[in-house]
Amino acid sequence: MNLPDFNSADLNEIRRLLQSIVRTGKVSMVDTAVTPPCVRVESGSLHTDWIPWTTSRAAGVSHWRPPFVGEDVLLLAIGGDTGNARVIGSLYTEDNPPPERSLDKTVTVYPDSARLEYDHASSTLTATLPGQAIVTTTGAITVTSDADITAKAPQIDAMASVSATVKAPVIAATADTSITLKAPAITLDGHVTVTQGVTSAVDVTAGGISLISHQHPSVQRGSAKTDPPE
Repeated sequence: MNLPDFNSADLNEIRRLLQSIVRTGKVSMVDTAVTPPCVRVESGSLHTDWIPWTTSRAAGVSHWRPPFVGEDVLLLAIGGDTGNARVIGSLYTEDNPPPERSLDKTVTVYPDSARLEYDHASSTLTATLPGQAIVTTTGAITVTSDADITAKAPQIDAMASVSATVKAPVIAATADTSITLKAPAITLDGHVTVTQGVTSAVDVTAGGISLISHQHPSVQRGSAKTDPPE
């Protein structure tokens, strides 16, 4: 087999290309306005031109998570040509440590300290947000649980444009000061028990008889009893 003749210059160039195929660096600039979005990376004495970074998916279901300035990344230069390099991933470092050490958790942490965590050992999904959570949908939202559902907040507002229904074997509404029911008409279908006083600012009608203006016929002085009210 005849081998090509290489001089020292050729060998040095081959060595340089091989050493440049994969290398580490640090993001120095980010431009998300161009297509494709690009970064510039410093790797030793190398300062790359604008080069793209890879993503998990770019078509159909796409993913967007741009690199940050100062992020340690891995460069892949096809054929050793750093002019055609691509950022193919990030590296944990002392400056950018991992947000979690557990083998049982998948964690995403955002710059504002928001944290999304799933612990597959305990089957627990935890979302910790410093701001708002907004869900917008044109269809139905269904929440189903075999255990309790708890909602806690300084104030909870629920609004429905058509109707609101609560069904349960037992419903308990407890307030420290008062409960207000406001509607043009309120219907209670069932036996009502009041353990303390009842106050009404208007007349009360029971069985068609007015509490304020009813009359008792056959009124007589003495110990005789009146007839039932009319």
